Amino acid sequence: MRILERDHLRPEDLLLALDQEPVDHTVAQAFRQGEIRKNMADGALFALVDPHSFLCVMELLKRIDSPYLPWAASRADLLLSRPLYALKSTIPTARLSRYSFAFLYRYYAGKCRGKEMRDGGTPGS
Repeated sequence: MRILERDHLRPEDLLLALDQEPVDHTVAQAFRQGEIRKNMADGALFALVDPHSFLCVMELLKRIDSPYLPWAASRADLLLSRPLYALKSTIPTARLSRYSFAFLYRYYAGKCRGKEMRDGGTPGS
């Protein structure tokens, strides 16, 4: 995956982050790094990799399993692909290609909380 190469990420570390890093932490970290607009990876999402990395990449794809993955452009986008899709499954492709997934996650989570408050419930109920 080009993102892994560009950002010098090890697939094993990304798999560990998928298991252990809370979504809110990923979103906050992306915002601290200034991720709002996309900084698209050059070229295709996939690249030729050595056999060990290939197995890790295939495991990442299996575990992320999100239709938003083709628009991922950073580590945070990779980690947030699945939670973002679970939160809002109908995001227009123009938004997916323009904004970071951290920004979109915070935006749609805020809309959900606002709707819950208007409907008389408490957030998360």
